[in-house]
Amino acid sequence: MRFHKETPQNDYLDTLSFSRVLLPNLAHHRLSNLCEYYDIDNNGIKELILGIKLTDSNKLIPAAIYTHTSNYEVKKLYYQNTIERGNLSIYDNGTLYSIGSGGAALHYYGFYKIASDGTSLETLENIREEYITDNTVKYYNENNNNELSYKNLDEITGKYINAAKEIELTATATIN
Repeated sequence: MRFHKETPQNDYLDTLSFSRVLLPNLAHHRLSNLCEYYDIDNNGIKELILGIKLTDSNKLIPAAIYTHTSNYEVKKLYYQNTIERGNLSIYDNGTLYSIGSGGAALHYYGFYKIASDGTSLETLENIREEYITDNTVKYYNENNNNELSYKNLDEITGKYINAAKEIELTATATIN
């Protein structure tokens, strides 16, 4: 990988240095921050997934995903400043499913895949959920701002992830 405009001569990456540069907003870079390499889009290039582990678990919660081009130029695919109000799940069909919150009355659901060039994310669908009153929830397709029914939301979710299996990422390397 090309890192800081230099090509390393070794066959490994110092994930601590890598994470400090790529994830500067992490509160710390300790053993609880983890990384995993996984070929999300089945193109033969494993993406670097950086994140943190759940308490008392080895499950990786992604905070950033990076890949590289054929000439080893690093490309950021996904980055989340904080995982306190969001979560990203990766499915075996290549779908990335993001859930986020803008507060108690506003939630977002996003479906993405890695674009065919392998160096960016392609948005499949973005859904906004608004709590209008205690009994009223409205859903909107962020791509065209059309209102959706709950059934429409369920159909969209089914189209991308119902038949797929969530990938259980675990730490294969730690960042300390």
